[in-house]
Amino acid sequence: MARKLPGHGHSHPDVNSINNVNPHPSISLYPKRSVDDAPYRIHEIDLRSAIFIPKQFKFGQDGRVAILLIPGTGSMGGETFDSNFAKLLSSSTFGDPVWLNVPGRMCDDASKNAEFVAYAINYMSAICNSKIAVIAWSQGTLSVQWSLKYWPSTRTQVSNFISLSGVFRGTIGARLLAPTNGVPCAPAIWQQKRNSNFTSTLMSNGGGSAYVPTTSIYSSTDEVVQPQFGERASALLHDERGVGATNCEIQAVVGKKPAALMYTHFSM
Repeated sequence: MARKLPGHGHSHPDVNSINNVNPHPSISLYPKRSVDDAPYRIHEIDLRSAIFIPKQFKFGQDGRVAILLIPGTGSMGGETFDSNFAKLLSSSTFGDPVWLNVPGRMCDDASKNAEFVAYAINYMSAICNSKIAVIAWSQGTLSVQWSLKYWPSTRTQVSNFISLSGVFRGTIGARLLAPTNGVPCAPAIWQQKRNSNFTSTLMSNGGGSAYVPTTSIYSSTDEVVQPQFGERASALLHDERGVGATNCEIQAVVGKKPAALMYTHFSM
């Protein structure tokens, strides 16, 4: 019988809540799940409270895979996914969605945003007692890759990672929002600049290759993340570890069909 959690679900007054009451995991995840993991700086109750679990979630007891949805900069998981992926997956026979609502709308320090992702991956796999899948958009993709790199315990908990509008290598577009030093700007935007200290650190020591089976889907006409085509595409991941990495530049995959000519960062 599925556990029912108070205050969750699409009838919840706020699908963007950061104060969700979720059950304690059966195993210890904090301050780290394995000795190789980075230590968390954020309190466990805050990390756990950011995970929104819909009322109808079945914890893997109906055979469906739990799918963690992670939003991008300036957004919450509810407003990003409740009307699309969450709705589609809820009616499917294979996926059961939950999502992250990171305090600060993913605008704070990107490495702290990634802590919420790392904890959520280990937490959801623990309470479901099975691997989960992850779908992330925009900065969410960066957070997943950072989590997989610096919290190695997460790698064995993820069956598939689907990246939408990935920004692994940063974007030259961030210069428009953070043109010069001294101009007020959200930390996460500074960190998503092409060749920033953050993205350079992520790409170092094999960070540009997949850690788990990964499908990266992106558009060459992305108006936010650029470059997003060819070998320099920010979203492109290599497969040095042989886990399986598939890169899908929409225009290259579907050719010159009308619908494929102009996909934006948001319409992805």
